[in-house]
Amino acid sequence: MEFKINQKAKKMMATGLAAALLTTALPLYGASAAESGTIESSVSANDATNAQNEQLVNELSKYVEKQPDGQVYLNKDFKKEVAISEEDAQKLENHINLINESVRNGDLVVNDDLSVDIVGNPSGVLSEYGINSATAAASGTSYTISVWGVTVFMDNNAAVEFAQTLISNGGAVVGASVISRFIPTPPTVLVSTIAGVIGGGGVAAGKRIEQYNKGKGVRLEFKLPAGFYVYTRY
Repeated sequence: MEFKINQKAKKMMATGLAAALLTTALPLYGASAAESGTIESSVSANDATNAQNEQLVNELSKYVEKQPDGQVYLNKDFKKEVAISEEDAQKLENHINLINESVRNGDLVVNDDLSVDIVGNPSGVLSEYGINSATAAASGTSYTISVWGVTVFMDNNAAVEFAQTLISNGGAVVGASVISRFIPTPPTVLVSTIAGVIGGGGVAAGKRIEQYNKGKGVRLEFKLPAGFYVYTRY
């Protein structure tokens, strides 16, 4: 027995199949409905939440000081006095522990203002990436490190590629294999900070970078205790 399908039915079936395939692919190449809401709210609240984080940093700064041996001391009393979640407090402690480990190994120097310089050529990081001076890099990718997190500068090409990489990776945690595409053999403290701040929100982060790039490149702030902020480079 032979069944014949008219053109209208064929068109409806094809449309339905295409819709099904698109729906299946969305979790891999785009944000979920919940994450889309996060993207929109986080983009619109970028400056406001950054101001809130800066206020939190100001409150925490009285509990952080540079020791005579060059390491950073974090007074545990901050957990009692500052309104901060246990998760964010742990991220800050882990970041400072990594900095202190690098100081002991002779890879980092903490300045009096709690900014951090990379000395020598640890982990094979290339000096032309402007590691010690953010203003030295007019293009490409450069970064600076401080007790409060990492700042990464990207030109337009790097920003486009980084955003697309984050989006295509979906909810996978950003690791050294991704970051090293933009900064060769990045220091552990840099990878740990970026991974900790972005977490599984790579798609949302990628969308925010696309939103702010505008063909001019971006400044990415991976801040502790908690915060990811994107700014257009002018």
